Amino acid sequence: MLNLPVEIDEYISEKDGVPHFTMDSLAIDYGWKLNTASRFEDGKTVEYSYYYYDCGEMWIYLEFEFLEDDHTDGEMRNCLGRIKYAFIYPDEPEHYYYEPDNEFASPTNNAYVYLIRNVMKQELYQVKEEEEYYAYKDEIILMTYVFSFVSRYPEYNPFCFEAFETWRECDYYPISNEYPWDQYEAAGW
Repeated sequence: MLNLPVEIDEYISEKDGVPHFTMDSLAIDYGWKLNTASRFEDGKTVEYSYYYYDCGEMWIYLEFEFLEDDHTDGEMRNCLGRIKYAFIYPDEPEHYYYEPDNEFASPTNNAYVYLIRNVMKQELYQVKEEEEYYAYKDEIILMTYVFSFVSRYPEYNPFCFEAFETWRECDYYPISNEYPWDQYEAAGW
């Protein structure tokens, strides 16, 4: 169970019969800013967006990756698939502020969280006004937790706490150290 300092209903509305979660409004309310950068993927340079929280000599980096998949109604949609959370030098998303640590629950480790969800009977919310990106109810709760976490503990990784212990101890989905991100695997919701 996650304790949230805000009611998520404050960020939920409906437009043209589609439920919306105003992710960008929540981010702004908690002091996050949006930035763009480029990286090399699949043999080409691509532009991408990420949120950052300015802590002075360190920024907190937050990227939500949306992956195309068919969902409970059989329609293909871009839904939340991974969350990248890192401590970086200002405006340098590939330059980590802390050295990676093999202790996955370290408070200053970066996190790359894969979401494996149980979506039965959950409503799907559009999370970007101009783009077709979606997240399920449990996922918008998690997004709210991550956005609001820095207002109290900007120096810690929000996935290092007890609420995520079962994700780290999952035997079925092994954790890998092959990435520059310290990974947690979600065993389900």
